Amino acid sequence: MLIPRPSGMMIAPTWVPKATAEAAGQTFDPDSLVEKYAAAGVPKELYVPEDGFKDQSKVTVTPSITLALGDKFDATEHFIAAITPEGRSVTKYCDAAAEGLVIDGGNIDTSKPGTYTVTYHFYGSDQKATMTVTIPAAGGGGGGSVTPPAPITPAPQPTPTPSPAPTPTEPTKPTTPNIPNYAATKKAAVYALKTIYLYQNPTFKKAQRMARYPKQKRINRPMFVVIDYARSNGGALRYKVRDVNHNSKTDGKIGYITAKWSHVRPVYYRSMPKGNVITVISKKGVHAYKNKNLTGQVKSYKKGTHLKVKSSVKHNLTTRYVLSNGYHVTANKKLVIQGKY
Repeated sequence: MLIPRPSGMMIAPTWVPKATAEAAGQTFDPDSLVEKYAAAGVPKELYVPEDGFKDQSKVTVTPSITLALGDKFDATEHFIAAITPEGRSVTKYCDAAAEGLVIDGGNIDTSKPGTYTVTYHFYGSDQKATMTVTIPAAGGGGGGSVTPPAPITPAPQPTPTPSPAPTPTEPTKPTTPNIPNYAATKKAAVYALKTIYLYQNPTFKKAQRMARYPKQKRINRPMFVVIDYARSNGGALRYKVRDVNHNSKTDGKIGYITAKWSHVRPVYYRSMPKGNVITVISKKGVHAYKNKNLTGQVKSYKKGTHLKVKSSVKHNLTTRYVLSNGYHVTANKKLVIQGKY
């Protein structure tokens, strides 16, 4: 293990072996290291990544295909593999969708010839891959002469019979707007990764902003509960939400926020961590419980504690991690992070 040693006003730290640093009394926990660099005038953004790790996300798909007129097109069949930001490999489409894979342009009308582009977004705008779908015109692509059709002898016309009276049909009911697979479930909690605003209506206008939520560190990100969906006049998906930031003046406000994956994401993890390890990041630590509804408190873990996870369970619209000792802890991203940090 290496421990950073501040070196005056230099941007990059000098690294020394842990034993040497400890002998010289130069080891620091993350908070004291931040203060040390801040005192030297080094911006914290240079040495404290927002989530403490490098994004490794990647997605791979079939680059191009050709379909005949009327053939069925299913964009999910052409997914090959993806890598999550934490470095886990995903080879099944359903698992990638659970991690946030989104497809744009997959609703192809195969009755019309043309060239179409389908884009696979993985973790919003972070990574994407495209594939080209070509649908040639019927009989297209071949050369040579064309044999004229044989003359057609008209068939005798049958005597028309009276048509039965049409049966009245019920009017078609409006369908629910399509919701992308990355969207948060109604009544689930989401938080903002970047600066966002709360608006009075789903078509955003500056004059109708109700509140501003600036970009925050992970543990302080503003939270909302999704109560419904809506679309702007341009078709953009919006979340209708209730502000649940209980220590804020905006607590309880109801309005609309963006549903962009790059800006807003679910608060609770939906997957197992790489290496089956999580780290407590809450300053107050987290509690462990006997039951998945977080009753029967049995233990507390301080900030920085590494916990071994053996499985995850659902409780209503939240997720719990089951530790190797059988106890349950929250999977709230503001309180724990996947991996060792």
